[in-house]
Amino acid sequence: NANDGNALLQWLADSFSSAAILTYEQIKPNDAFGKVMVENLKKRGCVLETVLKYPSLESQIQRYNDCHWSIANAKDMLSVYNNVLDASERKRIERLEFFDEIEEWRLIQAHYMVCLARNNEKTLNRLKL
Repeated sequence: NANDGNALLQWLADSFSSAAILTYEQIKPNDAFGKVMVENLKKRGCVLETVLKYPSLESQIQRYNDCHWSIANAKDMLSVYNNVLDASERKRIERLEFFDEIEEWRLIQAHYMVCLARNNEKTLNRLKL
């Protein structure tokens, strides 16, 4: 339940003077791929309430701000792969597995995101998304 999750996020932010949290969530449930993703997981008994309430990077960031996390950054996994990982790490990964379906992989990565939130400026200041 998204409201229970928000209550936990707020409790964590309010209970610790210096805290950070990294989450991995689905996004973009309303495009063609997102609708299939949500439906497939629903058929397996995994209802994704959070992605429906917070469907975008911007809404995820606002969620953390509303739950008292003063600094929140989010990126989809394709952006993490292309912009956060350095070139040598990307080359290493690409050597491990030949991508037959690279466009499908990119589509999937664009529908998942990580969010790094901190409740004060000094917490894990060296970590950036």
